[in-house]
Amino acid sequence: MKCVVTGANGFIGQSVVGELARRGFDVVAFDLLHDDADRSSNIRCVKGDVRNLELLKTQFDGANCIFHLSGVVGTDELFDDPKLAIEVNICGALNIFLAAKEMKRPARIFLPTKHTEPNNIYSMTAQGVDKLGHVYRENCGLDVRALILPNVYGPFQNPYRPRRVVPQFIARAIANDSIEIFGSGDQLVELVFVSDVGRIIVDYLIEDVSVIETFELFAQDVISIRSLAKKIIRISNSRSEITYASKRRGELILTAFSRASNVVDVVGPVNLTALDDGIEITMDWYKRKYHAGIQL
Repeated sequence: MKCVVTGANGFIGQSVVGELARRGFDVVAFDLLHDDADRSSNIRCVKGDVRNLELLKTQFDGANCIFHLSGVVGTDELFDDPKLAIEVNICGALNIFLAAKEMKRPARIFLPTKHTEPNNIYSMTAQGVDKLGHVYRENCGLDVRALILPNVYGPFQNPYRPRRVVPQFIARAIANDSIEIFGSGDQLVELVFVSDVGRIIVDYLIEDVSVIETFELFAQDVISIRSLAKKIIRISNSRSEITYASKRRGELILTAFSRASNVVDVVGPVNLTALDDGIEITMDWYKRKYHAGIQL
């Protein structure tokens, strides 16, 4: 089976590529950036931009599955350059559908999306792409499968570009720097470990069923931002203190979650990494980076 992963060198993309390779699939890792790390023999790296429709067409030839994980993400950061996010996220997704539509046997397509109200540029584009996928599924017969993802965390995630709560809190705790919370800290966050997400995404797309709605990956861990900061300080034995700042542009203060259908209805029961275990694994990775003198 041939699988194409756009955004293959991104945080979730790396997890999906690794999962596919472990299962023995032939993987086209499509990304603007590629590192020099050794790859499995069944992974072929292609440097490319999802805004390049003709290049996508050549890479999709003979593909069975397309995991579209390329995108410009962020909250406050994207207000400074919204045009790039709209071009990459929405026009890039449109190119995915256009290229797939021309295939002799169209591949299944995976899309990540968000369940929150579109209060910022990224969530607006994510929900727009989800709706665009519905249009191409209903009117062009493409097998487009969108999945609402919670906050994903784990090793290899950049703490600051864009700002991500778990790696940022861990990086600051390791350095014994103050941990800054935007807003009151009462807002809730759902967290799932990245390797679990990669595995479930692959299961979701390769499952031979008819998917006609957007499903959701439910997190087993829902925690307030303040409690998360305290947990990370405790696990790391840090001397960090918690400080508070005004809510950033585009942040939605969540105290409850609306729900779509659970993805287990498609993939069956899933085992998720417990939050304390996931934080410890993530923290060990960041500590190795920190003690090696790598800037977090």
